[in-house]
Amino acid sequence: MQLIILGSGGYGHTVEDVAIQLGYDCIFLDDSLTDYPLSSYVNYVDSNTEFIPAFGNNSFRLEWVNKLEFLNAKLATLVHPTAYVSPRASLAPGTVILPQAVVNTGVTVEKGCIINLGAIIDHGCVIEEGEVIQARQWPVD
Repeated sequence: MQLIILGSGGYGHTVEDVAIQLGYDCIFLDDSLTDYPLSSYVNYVDSNTEFIPAFGNNSFRLEWVNKLEFLNAKLATLVHPTAYVSPRASLAPGTVILPQAVVNTGVTVEKGCIINLGAIIDHGCVIEEGEVIQARQWPVD
């Protein structure tokens, strides 16, 4: 399956790493790439291609999720192989679950979210669309 990653910054490359481990062939679109600007995304909309907006800016990422949904483009949901997602959790399209994250039973993750490295979301929580959940950061002495 082909994956179009919208955004080629740091988070875009993190998404690429997860996607490759899941067996995707990846193409970046970004306005910094002369031959592959974001506006060319319409050329890739087909039944064999999925998209993932990979922007760190929550509102911009969600704007792209909505734009892709409007065109009936297929949004990917990526879950790193080392993450745990309960079969009783719900993940909406356009979400990325990074390594060692835990999404426990009864959790709802709405569209366009990032569940970051090592984050833990316990039972019954709702993560609203476009949110980023971080693991607890401990100070280093």
